[in-house]
Amino acid sequence: MSILKSANQHLLTLLTISFFCLSSCSSEDGEQVLENNNVSRELLIGTWETSTATVLITYTFNDDGTGIKFGRDNYTWRLDANVLTITRNGRKDISQIIEIDNQTMLLQDANGGRAEFTKQ
Repeated sequence: MSILKSANQHLLTLLTISFFCLSSCSSEDGEQVLENNNVSRELLIGTWETSTATVLITYTFNDDGTGIKFGRDNYTWRLDANVLTITRNGRKDISQIIEIDNQTMLLQDANGGRAEFTKQ
Protein backbone atom coordinates (compact mmCIF):
# COMPACT_ATOMS: atom_id res chain seq x y z
CA MET A 1 0.00 0.00 0.00
CA SER A 2 2.86 2.40 0.76
CA ILE A 3 4.23 1.91 -2.78
CA LEU A 4 0.90 3.10 -4.21
CA LYS A 5 0.84 6.08 -1.83
CA SER A 6 4.42 6.98 -2.82
CA ALA A 7 3.56 6.72 -6.54
CA ASN A 8 0.52 8.95 -6.06
CA GLN A 9 2.64 11.52 -4.22
CA HIS A 10 5.20 11.56 -7.06
CA LEU A 11 2.43 11.92 -9.63
CA LEU A 12 0.90 14.81 -7.70
CA THR A 13 4.29 16.53 -7.50
CA LEU A 14 4.87 16.06 -11.24
CA LEU A 15 1.42 17.43 -12.09
CA THR A 16 1.97 20.46 -9.84
CA ILE A 17 5.32 21.24 -11.46
CA SER A 18 3.81 20.80 -14.93
CA PHE A 19 0.94 23.14 -14.11
CA PHE A 20 3.27 25.89 -12.89
CA CYS A 21 5.51 25.49 -15.92
CA LEU A 22 2.57 25.70 -18.32
CA SER A 23 1.17 28.77 -16.61
CA SER A 24 4.39 30.73 -16.12
CA CYS A 25 7.06 29.47 -18.53
CA SER A 26 7.90 31.11 -21.83
CA SER A 27 5.67 30.43 -24.80
CA GLU A 28 6.96 28.88 -28.03
CA ASP A 29 7.87 32.26 -29.51
CA GLY A 30 9.87 33.19 -26.41
CA GLU A 31 7.33 35.63 -25.03
CA GLN A 32 7.00 35.42 -21.26
CA VAL A 33 3.47 34.47 -20.23
CA LEU A 34 2.73 35.25 -16.59
CA GLU A 35 -0.06 33.61 -14.63
CA ASN A 36 -0.48 36.50 -12.18
CA ASN A 37 -0.67 39.28 -14.76
CA ASN A 38 -3.70 41.26 -13.54
CA VAL A 39 -5.71 42.90 -16.31
CA SER A 40 -7.94 45.88 -15.63
CA ARG A 41 -11.63 45.25 -16.35
CA GLU A 42 -11.89 48.84 -17.54
CA LEU A 43 -9.48 48.15 -20.39
CA LEU A 44 -11.58 45.21 -21.57
CA ILE A 45 -14.95 46.99 -21.55
CA GLY A 46 -16.01 48.08 -25.02
CA THR A 47 -16.15 46.62 -28.52
CA TRP A 48 -13.21 44.69 -29.96
CA GLU A 49 -12.77 43.26 -33.44
CA THR A 50 -10.45 40.97 -35.34
CA SER A 51 -10.65 39.46 -38.78
CA THR A 52 -9.79 36.16 -40.34
CA ALA A 53 -9.46 35.47 -44.05
CA THR A 54 -13.24 35.07 -44.30
CA VAL A 55 -14.98 36.85 -41.42
CA LEU A 56 -14.91 39.94 -39.22
CA ILE A 57 -15.35 38.98 -35.55
CA THR A 58 -16.64 41.50 -32.99
CA TYR A 59 -17.03 41.15 -29.24
CA THR A 60 -18.68 43.76 -27.04
CA PHE A 61 -17.87 43.52 -23.32
CA ASN A 62 -20.35 45.32 -21.07
CA ASP A 63 -19.52 46.49 -17.54
CA ASP A 64 -22.14 44.14 -16.02
CA GLY A 65 -20.40 40.96 -17.27
CA THR A 66 -22.61 40.48 -20.33
CA GLY A 67 -21.64 40.82 -23.95
CA ILE A 68 -22.56 40.35 -27.58
CA LYS A 69 -20.59 38.51 -30.28
CA PHE A 70 -21.21 39.42 -33.93
CA GLY A 71 -23.84 41.92 -32.75
CA ARG A 72 -26.38 39.13 -32.13
CA ASP A 73 -25.03 36.30 -29.92
CA ASN A 74 -25.36 37.05 -26.20
CA TYR A 75 -22.83 35.76 -23.68
CA THR A 76 -21.54 36.34 -20.17
CA TRP A 77 -17.91 36.93 -19.36
CA ARG A 78 -15.60 36.82 -16.37
CA LEU A 79 -12.05 38.08 -15.90
CA ASP A 80 -9.74 36.46 -13.34
CA ALA A 81 -6.27 38.08 -13.36
CA ASN A 82 -5.55 37.69 -17.09
CA VAL A 83 -7.85 34.73 -17.78
CA LEU A 84 -10.97 35.61 -19.76
CA THR A 85 -13.89 33.16 -19.63
CA ILE A 86 -16.77 33.64 -22.08
CA THR A 87 -19.87 31.51 -21.54
CA ARG A 88 -22.43 31.18 -24.32
CA ASN A 89 -25.16 28.53 -24.58
CA GLY A 90 -23.60 26.57 -21.71
CA ARG A 91 -20.19 26.41 -23.42
CA LYS A 92 -17.15 28.04 -21.82
CA ASP A 93 -14.33 29.46 -23.92
CA ILE A 94 -11.25 30.28 -21.89
CA SER A 95 -8.48 32.54 -23.18
CA GLN A 96 -5.48 34.24 -21.68
CA ILE A 97 -5.00 37.95 -22.27
CA ILE A 98 -1.33 38.23 -23.23
CA GLU A 99 -1.33 41.99 -23.82
CA ILE A 100 -3.94 44.71 -23.61
CA ASP A 101 -4.01 48.50 -23.77
CA ASN A 102 -6.55 51.12 -24.89
CA GLN A 103 -6.19 50.13 -28.55
CA THR A 104 -5.11 46.49 -28.94
CA MET A 105 -5.54 43.15 -27.19
CA LEU A 106 -3.70 39.89 -27.81
CA LEU A 107 -5.59 36.74 -26.75
CA GLN A 108 -4.32 33.18 -26.59
CA ASP A 109 -6.85 30.35 -26.56
CA ALA A 110 -6.52 27.00 -24.78
CA ASN A 111 -4.95 25.45 -27.90
CA GLY A 112 -2.22 28.10 -28.09
CA GLY A 113 -3.81 29.98 -30.99
CA ARG A 114 -3.48 33.75 -30.84
CA ALA A 115 -5.66 36.55 -32.13
CA GLU A 116 -5.04 40.28 -32.05
CA PHE A 117 -8.06 42.53 -31.52
CA THR A 118 -8.47 46.25 -32.10
CA LYS A 119 -10.72 48.37 -29.88
CA GLN A 120 -13.46 50.22 -31.75
